[in-house]
Amino acid sequence: MTGRKARSPGDGDLWAALEGLGPPAGGAPSALESVDRRASPFASSARLEEVHLVYEGGTHRSVMFKPLGARGLLPAARLAKPRFVHDPAREIAVYRRILDRHRLGTPRHLGSIVEPRRGRYWLFLEHVPGMQLRWATDDGSWERTATWLATLHTTLRGERDRGDVPLLVHDRAFHMRWLTRARRFSATADPSRTKRLAWIGSGYHRVVDLLVSLPRTVVHGQFYPSNVLVDEASPSGRICALDWEVAGAGPAVTDLAALTAGAPAHRRQAMVDAYLAATPADGPLSSSRADLELALTHARLAQAIQWLGWAAAWSAPPEQANDWLAEAVDLFERIR
Repeated sequence: MTGRKARSPGDGDLWAALEGLGPPAGGAPSALESVDRRASPFASSARLEEVHLVYEGGTHRSVMFKPLGARGLLPAARLAKPRFVHDPAREIAVYRRILDRHRLGTPRHLGSIVEPRRGRYWLFLEHVPGMQLRWATDDGSWERTATWLATLHTTLRGERDRGDVPLLVHDRAFHMRWLTRARRFSATADPSRTKRLAWIGSGYHRVVDLLVSLPRTVVHGQFYPSNVLVDEASPSGRICALDWEVAGAGPAVTDLAALTAGAPAHRRQAMVDAYLAATPADGPLSSSRADLELALTHARLAQAIQWLGWAAAWSAPPEQANDWLAEAVDLFERIR
């Protein structure tokens, strides 16, 4: 839509919310003159729009609009996303009550509306330019991201038990639930899948034992390169993690496993080294390289089981596509 004449009743509510954001920082108060909404290519499970605002006098700004209620879910996510991980208030609370307090480079929270009775969970964020890390060709960008992640985990470890933020708790029940789902979905597939998952299940409690014994911090939950924007223009360019819909309280290796998934051996090693170098001795993952590698193997196995238990007759998006069962079998063979 462009201008007031294009507003439908629903657009009118959005217009009022956008007016409430005010002009860009440092700009003089002025009336909102026009709004242009465009779908963002960075949308994952929820709809995401880049909204360009123009104010009287020519001042303009771009913001990201993310409706997180059930109606905001994209069709594929509406069918596949497990209900127990979907809380439309989570990402809003993470931005408002955790991320904005620490200024780690994540998008600034510009405003939000939470109206459960109307199913309205609207999030307005700073528009951050950059490219997805998965497209970065400079190994330095990957190492800087690992360093940033270590800083995030260290900074946010005191936020892991907040009662006012509905973080997913990575406890024993959480991990076993994914295995139960994966085994249930395999029952309708070929017998070999069922047999392999049963084999993993026979010793999966040991995997869970290790993961729940690790110190917890606030974790992104899906810290894949497609959820990270990087500025490669300078060695100190901004690192920005997006999509905190499944943020949780869990071991730091959860995010490190996602970041290094599928990376070439040399890049993976460099990222692990960078993460360790940036983690203080009393940090959430203070351990030897050998201990970290063992924990990472367990976290990668849990990650594979989670994808297998995401939904029946469902495939991960292309950027996370993998033969997760084959990977799970290989990882379990290493640690059993």
